[in-house]
Amino acid sequence: MAVIRKDDRGLYANVGGYIVRPLLDTQYKEGDHVDGHHYGGTTTVGMGKNKDTPKREYEEYWRTDWKGQYDLIEQRLGKDEADRFLENERTLMRLKMKFQREKRNRG
Repeated sequence: MAVIRKDDRGLYANVGGYIVRPLLDTQYKEGDHVDGHHYGGTTTVGMGKNKDTPKREYEEYWRTDWKGQYDLIEQRLGKDEADRFLENERTLMRLKMKFQREKRNRG
């Protein structure tokens, strides 16, 4: 289980040897113990399971240290491009979570 920690950049956890952070608002707080799974070959990490969560699905999806990616884009291409990158990443996470909820509700 991963332990949710906090630093000057916000909440993070170590999952599968990767530092991961939420892209969207999260239900977790510092000190929580959460099941996590890093999907190999991707920057996506599933966080949190409960008894109703189907296998290979998670309550939330976090990303490997996206803030570092944001900072790099901002340095090289400017704030507008970095903001566009961040909004695209957040949109992808919202769609993935929406798809998982709809799939679960169809039963």
